[in-house]
Formats: sequence, C-alpha cells, structure tokens
Amino acid sequence: MTPAQHIEADGYYVARDLLSRDEVARLRAELSRHFPSGGQPERLGRYQGGLPCALPGLAWIFHHPGIVTMFRELLGTREVVFSGNGHANLNLISKWHRDTQDKRGGVFVGDYFARPECRVYRAAIYLQDHTDGLGLRIRRGSHRVRDATGLPADTLLTRTGDVIFFDYRTEHSGVLPDTFERAMIFAARTCDTPAWLVNLNDWYWKVTGKPDKLAIFFAFGTPGPDSEDFCRFEMGIRRERVGAEHCTLPAPLQSALKDAGVLTYEAALETRMGPHVLAQFAATGVLPGDRVWS
Repeated sequence: MTPAQHIEADGYYVARDLLSRDEVARLRAELSRHFPSGGQPERLGRYQGGLPCALPGLAWIFHHPGIVTMFRELLGTREVVFSGNGHANLNLISKWHRDTQDKRGGVFVGDYFARPECRVYRAAIYLQDHTDGLGLRIRRGSHRVRDATGLPADTLLTRTGDVIFFDYRTEHSGVLPDTFERAMIFAARTCDTPAWLVNLNDWYWKVTGKPDKLAIFFAFGTPGPDSEDFCRFEMGIRRERVGAEHCTLPAPLQSALKDAGVLTYEAALETRMGPHVLAQFAATGVLPGDRVWS
C-alpha cells in the first residue's frame, strides 16, 4: 500500500526518519526556550497557537523539503497549499476530539465527511520517542464518518525523526488523563487554569515518570473550496491569537514557501485582489466575500 493509499484508507500515515536528529534537536531547543514562559496554559500544559507568526525561528519546518515532498505524495499533486495553521504543545492532557472546530462554525462547511475531495492533512512532529503509548492515538477510518463509535483506536509508536500525517477530520487524542489528572482538569475549568495547576501537573509528570512531551502540528491541503474555507477560518483564529499586527504570514516565510513551490491563500488573495487586501484584513478582521479557489 502506498502512503497515499494508506492515509486514504486509515486516515493517517507515519513517515519514518523524515527528520534528522539535528533537525529535531533544533526544534526542541527552540520550543524549550519558548516554554514554559511563552504560550498559554491549556489542559494542564502549555500551548502556542499561530506558530508561523509567533515563532519565526521555527518557520523552516513549514517548507522542509522532505515534509513538502511527503505532503505532495499524500495529496497526489504538486500543487499543495500551506494553510498557515500551526501550533506547538508542551505536556497537554488530551481527550478524544476532532480539530474541525464545529462549535466555532467549523473549518469546513456542509457534510465534509462525504466529500473525498475534502483533503487537508496535518503533520504531527513529536520531539521525543513515543514507544510508551503516550503519543498520538487515532480512530482508524474516522475521517469518513461523523460517528466514530466502535472504530478501532490505533496507538502510534514513533521515534524522534518520524512525522505523522493525518486527515484533519480524524478523531484522535494524545495523553489521556488518569484519575488525579481528571481532578486537576476539573479544577482548571473551575479556576480558569491558574499557573499553580500547570506547575502541579509538571511535578506530577516528573514523579510518575512521564517525560516532557513536546509536539508541533501544522496543515497542508490542495487548492480548492475546502482548503479555502480552512485558510479563511485559520486567518481569523491567528488574528485572535497573535494580534492584528502579526497575523499575516511573515514575508521571509512567504518567500521561502514560494521558492519551494508551495501555495498560500494569502498570496492567492493578493494576486486576485491586490496588495491592500491583507492590510485591510489585519485592520478589520474581515476577508473579502469573493473566493479565489471556489
């Protein structure tokens, strides 16, 4: 089975040794400097959204030749789109979920499970080995059905350098909470996640032998209506997370993506509607109604 057939059938594919040891160390060093003071508390860990804008030192991973090549193979085309989506986590307690943000209006519209052309894939890079069962879990085939009840849950065992690619529609989880962590999550909801609870979770992981868990996630798609809807949603979220002054992709990243032959929605907007369109979005938070790929 080819990688493209694998992700089409199961909703995920693991590319082994796609990153070198030095590249993983570089990513880990950048995030270790950023966390714990950077980012925001989330589910007893730390989270940094809007990664392409928030941490320019990580921008090289979004146009990494091996990752771009793998996205092209999985998506079945050279015309791939970097969505602008990217975030990093440290020691988050997870739950079974989808990333489609339906409660906020959704990154896609309509019955996206029924559309084979709805193809936005996410790369997950774990910066430590996960042969311990504490990495990513995916309900196999959940990218095809809204109700994933009864589908098999695959625990992905990976080593540093591996990159997991999964369909954005899959139901998945990271580290699930034990009894004590469930109590801390309840307290976090009640108290709006105070810093002492995040520190308590750090201590608890240490005494129970869990290593720090650093991960990076970002998404690519194919030019078309679903990717456009995704990119438009992501631009609004990114503006919320990093602010109006920094919400558009940095010029050096745009240039590097162009050199790599990777499309971006922002470049397509400027080509279609003029160089003013991104400045207007930054100022108002409103995107033009006209579409570029629909």
